[in-house]
Amino acid sequence: SSHVGSSREVVQSYTAHLVATYVVEPMGEALRGGALFAGLSLPLVFTSVKHESGTVASGLALSMALLYVTTTKPSGDVDDAAQLQLKSESLVSTSWVNRIIRFGLAAVHLFAAGKFSQGDSRAIPQELLNCFGTFVLAFMTSIWATTGYYGQ
Repeated sequence: SSHVGSSREVVQSYTAHLVATYVVEPMGEALRGGALFAGLSLPLVFTSVKHESGTVASGLALSMALLYVTTTKPSGDVDDAAQLQLKSESLVSTSWVNRIIRFGLAAVHLFAAGKFSQGDSRAIPQELLNCFGTFVLAFMTSIWATTGYYGQ
C-alpha cells in the first residue's frame, strides 16, 4: 500500500512538473507577449484604423512578427557562452531580424504620424486630439527606431 502511494505521488509530482514546464510557462509568456503586443499596437490602431487601414494592417503584421521572434526560443545547438561573449562585446542583445522588424515598425508609425497630423478638422478639441495622437505616434516611432538601432 505504501509503495502504491509513493508511486502515485511520484506520478503526480512528475505530471505537475510537466504541466508547469510545457503548459503554464509557455502560456504565461504568450499572455505577457500578447498584452505587450496589444498595448504597443493601441496608438496605431486608435489613430489610423479609420483612414489608413493598410498602415494598421502593416503595423499589426510587423508587431506579430516581432512577438514571434521575441518569444520563440532557438532550436538546435546554441553555444550560450559564445553568444554571451559576442553580445557583451557588441552590446547588441537582439537578432538582426528583430532589429529589422523594429525599424519597420518605426517606419510604419512615422508614416501614420505624418498622415494623422494632416487632419482637416478646425475644431479646437479635435485639433488637440490630433496633436496628442501625432505626438504618441512620433513617440512610438522613436521607441522602435532607438531599440532597433541599439538592438535592445
